[in-house]
Amino acid sequence: MLIKRILLFIIITGTLFTTTASNQFILVINNRITTIYPGAFMHRKSLTSIIISDSVIIIGSYAFAGCTSLISITIPDNVKIIDRSAFARCESLTSVTIGNGVTKINERAFSGCTSLTDVTMGNNVIITDNAFIGCVSLSEESKQRILKINPHAKF
Repeated sequence: MLIKRILLFIIITGTLFTTTASNQFILVINNRITTIYPGAFMHRKSLTSIIISDSVIIIGSYAFAGCTSLISITIPDNVKIIDRSAFARCESLTSVTIGNGVTKINERAFSGCTSLTDVTMGNNVIITDNAFIGCVSLSEESKQRILKINPHAKF
């Protein structure tokens, strides 16, 4: 008898993990969560997608660092701070859309995201000099968008 598992749901403190038959994880942060704590999902290598609710205000240090299968992320307008190394070494990450409410992207927030090509964000954000260091695949358009906000940004 062959039993095929299609989806498995696990609830951990208001956060929903969904895994597909191929063991790819989709993370859904629900509307009761305001802070994604430092290191909360660090090194979840099979995490491919994240859905962050509008209730989240802070994405903590190293929250998703080392999630090497994460492909894209949309950060909602209500998020204010993307903390130090929050998405560092997410090597499969290709695109990031940062909501207009984000006011600060801290040190090395996206460092080492070697596949990152596209970054979209508003103009009212403070970007530290090395928030995108090691993002060697950034498109010229994305680099110019970042340099317009912080002329000292390093890639």
